[in-house]
Amino acid sequence: MRLHRFLAPAVAVALLGGSGLVAGCGGRSAGSPAASPSVATDGQILAIGREYAQCLRTHGIANYPDPVVADGRLAWQVTDGADPKQMLQSNKAAADACHSILDRLPASAVKRRSFSPEDMQNLLRYAQCMRQHGIPDWPDPQADGTFELSPALRNEGKSSRRIAAGQACDQYLNGNGIAVSK
Repeated sequence: MRLHRFLAPAVAVALLGGSGLVAGCGGRSAGSPAASPSVATDGQILAIGREYAQCLRTHGIANYPDPVVADGRLAWQVTDGADPKQMLQSNKAAADACHSILDRLPASAVKRRSFSPEDMQNLLRYAQCMRQHGIPDWPDPQADGTFELSPALRNEGKSSRRIAAGQACDQYLNGNGIAVSK
């Protein structure tokens, strides 16, 4: 499985879109860190991300995955068709209840990655390749580098056809600092 690096910024932005506090997950206690510092270690970022994931589980998203840190940013893996972004969209109350935990992250841990024109060309080539290798409904990348997959593609998860197409098309991503989950 590969880390979905261009999904991570979109997920982080989606996570930051909610508001609201619920006792037990959102509020700060006397021992909690203050507003986010400008820089945090990967370990600090990961600890906040895990706290957030646990809060979401407590509030009804039982299978929400633990995050990883990639390039100093929180990222979630799409596994077996379970898309963290979709999970949050399906349970807005949980996202709102736990949102304030993410306020402790420095801006650099959730900032959208900017894609160079070359990166975008590689993403376009990847999309074209996926379509040529048996996934005709694979979308072109959006401006932020994400692929807005149809519900059918999201539900398909790690099918043999997606794995085969991904292997054939990884040449446009690997080595270019871009990865996609299968």
